Amino acid sequence: MKHISRNVTRIKKLSPVALALVFSMHVHASSKLNIPNSDIKTARLVESIVDATPIERKGPIYPSSAAKRGREGWVQMSFIIDTDGSVLEPTVIDSAGDVAFERAALRAIKKWKYTPAEKDGEAIQQCDTKLQFDFSINNNGVSKKFRTFYNSAAKLVENKEADKLGLELANAEWAGESNLTEITWFHYLQSEYYFLIGDKKNELKHLYKATQKPKHDKYNSRLPEATTIRNLHRMFIIEADQQRFNDALYTFNSLKHFKSEQAIKTKEALAPFAEKIEQHIASDNLIIRDANLTKAGTWSHRLSRNSFVIQDINGDLDKLDVRCDNKRNVFTIEENNQWLIPKSWGKCQVLIDGNKGASFKLVELNS
Repeated sequence: MKHISRNVTRIKKLSPVALALVFSMHVHASSKLNIPNSDIKTARLVESIVDATPIERKGPIYPSSAAKRGREGWVQMSFIIDTDGSVLEPTVIDSAGDVAFERAALRAIKKWKYTPAEKDGEAIQQCDTKLQFDFSINNNGVSKKFRTFYNSAAKLVENKEADKLGLELANAEWAGESNLTEITWFHYLQSEYYFLIGDKKNELKHLYKATQKPKHDKYNSRLPEATTIRNLHRMFIIEADQQRFNDALYTFNSLKHFKSEQAIKTKEALAPFAEKIEQHIASDNLIIRDANLTKAGTWSHRLSRNSFVIQDINGDLDKLDVRCDNKRNVFTIEENNQWLIPKSWGKCQVLIDGNKGASFKLVELNS
């Protein structure tokens, strides 16, 4: 398949399309892209790679330091199954709890073995495989110390005392000894704090840690259903506002797994906005994600379209990894290169590695 790279002019004058519901949402209208033929550049392909059955999947060893303290947590990972059935490039997408859980998860998954996926009788790589490791010692209760902390923090949330709440969260001495239930409620309180101060980026970060999106009707949350539905409502709005349109539609569709009146009403209220998102994706309007690597690591984005450019790079970006349902490409990154992904590759995720402080824009085009 031919991979096209074009030099795209800087994007200006992006007028917002209003989507108002509880919080403000917006999408950006398109501006015309003029591409001088003399400026066409080619993205340098570093690596090009095209369902697998597990043979050996031994779970992670529970870190002894965490077990002694009663700590719990989880780790979400993305990885590739190679043509010989081994695991390639496992990447931590998100986690909660002790950092030792990330190391344990990476050590374990690197040893996993599969019967490789095949195409026309030949082994192929299986790309964009995802899973979550839960590290739990079945401690589902909360300590007296945490309950006292929560009641105090919840009162501050109710009274909208953001400054006091921020201090209380920052000084939570119990946080290092928490189990999964306490971790969940702690991140919920963090999301409430960032909502109060109007920081949507961090609000969404903590909503993700407190509320996993259900994939089936038997979804089991550590939060009450009413709180989970409310969180999904907030996640949809922020995802749409940040132009994470693929994520927003997934959040919207996950509401179908709840049968309560609240869930039905929430889905009915969001349905017109989900339709507008689908219309926007199908239009010629731009989809823009702003990225800022506050720490060294991997930034990820679920594509809504099959064409994108990287613009306004500040700092060092190491590589761009496109992981689709059944194909994968790894590129070096040059500003204003355009990537065109065949639709036959299926849904795709972009992972970008960079140094702390690096920032850029990922702009999806409707080619």
